[in-house]
Amino acid sequence: MSNRLVMRLILLLMIFKESGAATPCESCSRTCDCRDKDLRSVPQDLPTKIVRLDLDRNAIVSLKPSDFSRYTRIEKIDLSRNNLTNIQNGTFSISPNIYITSIRPGLFSNLPRLDYLQLSNNRINDIQPGSFSNLPLLDNLYLDDNQINNIQLGTFSNLPNLKRPAPTEGVVPE
Repeated sequence: MSNRLVMRLILLLMIFKESGAATPCESCSRTCDCRDKDLRSVPQDLPTKIVRLDLDRNAIVSLKPSDFSRYTRIEKIDLSRNNLTNIQNGTFSISPNIYITSIRPGLFSNLPRLDYLQLSNNRINDIQPGSFSNLPLLDNLYLDDNQINNIQLGTFSNLPNLKRPAPTEGVVPE
């Protein structure tokens, strides 16, 4: 082979390698495990038919509607332990199957300027103590139309500016 042909082949291989980089996520068919990959955004090269997406322990700061728009069958997303500071309106409206079912301690801890939180019409059944810590400006919290069956005493005690009465004993105000 001529040197010219060899150089062209090497160049083509380099181009294909760059354009076809594999996703850092593991076991992607219906469930994608993208935990602890230092991701700064939602991967866009996953199979479109995924049902579960685990993004736990990454460095995602912001979410927008286009982040999940290709994944129309998604039912469960784990965004625990990220650096979320901004979630745009409509981010999770791509699938009627997405519901928040549990609120873990520290979920909103990186949002000290949060003043409005709408979590109505989900399937929340468990709110753990510490879920709403470090939210000094939160004055509107909506949890209507959920399936809350247990709220421990003190869950809402760190919300000094809350205007609406917080749910008590598993009863959500109308």
